[in-house]
Amino acid sequence: MNKIFNTLEFIKQMIKFSPRQGENEQKAAEFIVSVLKKYKIPLALQNFKTSIPLIKKAWLTADGQTLNCAGASFISGRIEGKENIVSSLVISDECARLPNINFSPKSEFVSRPSFYYAPAIAVDRRGLKKILQADKISGDVKVKPFAFDSSNILAGNAADPKIIIFAHYDSIETGATDNASGTAVMMDTIIKYPETLKFVLYVFAGNEELSYDKPTYWGRGYRAFEKKNRKIMERCKNIIVVDSLGNGKTRVDQNPELMHLAFPIINMNEWKNKITLICGDMEKLMKVYHSQKDDLRQISAKCLEESSQILIMQIHERSV
Repeated sequence: MNKIFNTLEFIKQMIKFSPRQGENEQKAAEFIVSVLKKYKIPLALQNFKTSIPLIKKAWLTADGQTLNCAGASFISGRIEGKENIVSSLVISDECARLPNINFSPKSEFVSRPSFYYAPAIAVDRRGLKKILQADKISGDVKVKPFAFDSSNILAGNAADPKIIIFAHYDSIETGATDNASGTAVMMDTIIKYPETLKFVLYVFAGNEELSYDKPTYWGRGYRAFEKKNRKIMERCKNIIVVDSLGNGKTRVDQNPELMHLAFPIINMNEWKNKITLICGDMEKLMKVYHSQKDDLRQISAKCLEESSQILIMQIHERSV
């Protein structure tokens, strides 16, 4: 308990690598490893190959006026007209197949909750209004697949853990809440309570947000761990997923729909009774979700401390 670790400062450092995709994700992993080594925490790396869509360019105009936007697709292509304007919170086969302009009804910013296997561009609320009023809409998105080695960083008992705790460290945009916060809280727990390393395996997971995996493009790092470590996942008593903390009251949840979004592993149905999500204020998160506005202003030290206390309480309760 005498070791000093500043969760907010850790999050601030993680944000420097944002968006934490591809090479930036690798830099974030190197930073996490350096912190673990600083505190003399033994670690191991599980490397796996993956690929992501790098958005090289995206533009959209309404009657010739350039709009604030971002690419949200796995492939390149043109967008002409406004026949397919969709909510990014609703996924359908038609949305996935046809070029679209998308927006988040819960955010006023350019937010990208979903990516599409068709040319797609996300806009903010102001841009949406201009699109609806315009006669001519034109846009283009350029995407380049990028293959790289991602890493799951393991600390603790990797042989026979009672509890496995996951937090992903990559991000679509700034990602202070999602999920530098969860990474920071897990790091805080490791450093302040090193005795838990004897019976807990902590997994800092890479490549959670985005990959070319089908049918589920998110959660690649979790599934890579699951594939290699199925036996210890079967034997452990509990699995805890730490995601998006510090922006409000900490929540302990086993909602199946939320768990699918947070932890889309292959054997979810088999292990669902022992999987728990620890998260923050999800409604507040959606206002800035996968946008540049998910920054330090969303997070408070008090809420992070509450999350850290709840995590260690869950560890102690579930290790009995």
